[in-house]
Amino acid sequence: MADAILSNLKFRLSGGASNTDPLLSFGGAISSTDIISETTEIVTPISAVSIESSGGNGAGAGSLYFDPTGSLLSWASPGDTLGAAVDVSVTGSYTLFSTTNGYVNVTISGSLPTGIISSVVNVTQSMNNLYGDIDKADSLAGHAGKYRCFYIRNTDPSGTFYGLKVYIKSQPSGADSLEIAVDGLGISASDAETIADEDTAPAGEAFSTATQGSPLIIGDLAAGQFVAIWLKRVVPANTLTSTPSDLSAIGIEVSI
Repeated sequence: MADAILSNLKFRLSGGASNTDPLLSFGGAISSTDIISETTEIVTPISAVSIESSGGNGAGAGSLYFDPTGSLLSWASPGDTLGAAVDVSVTGSYTLFSTTNGYVNVTISGSLPTGIISSVVNVTQSMNNLYGDIDKADSLAGHAGKYRCFYIRNTDPSGTFYGLKVYIKSQPSGADSLEIAVDGLGISASDAETIADEDTAPAGEAFSTATQGSPLIIGDLAAGQFVAIWLKRVVPANTLTSTPSDLSAIGIEVSI
């Protein structure tokens, strides 16, 4: 049995196969649209190396470092140091981890450089990729919950992601807060429940502020399988402080 490749574990919107609007991610069928948590720009290109996706890095300048001795490539997220170097001598996909937090999924598709290259990679956090801005009315009145549903899907052709766990890695930096729940179907080939609008709670889900120390236990996600996850955003009344970069993060853990 082949090992699963981490870049094939995808976060997807709900709301139907053709839905591209995060604000309409109200459950139902899985969308073909990926949820992008951050974008990257390689300032100094490294021949044959491209970044397919990334996560958990934070904003700022990271670094890709290539050493032709052993065809070793390593990654440092902004403010961190280079993680373990990976032999990328064979064309294909690889995941590079920074020392403390963050990773990049890279694709090797040609002849690698013959000299050492250290390249700056600018990382930008994606905004409003599941929720929109909190307007003044909600900031003043508050709300007990606005809901979204997203999917985690294994798009690997043959590998399994074992022991999937999901949790809130970081609560919003503003006054709002998040709770999380697994759809009642769990790992299933069926669609999640569809809610009428963002103010309608899904039926029967048990929301919690699951943390890394006490995560939601999902189980093994075989090739092609998916699981729906619900989020609930709570805003306290009389929130008078603006937070332009109100960021939060969902964490996952798997074994491959």
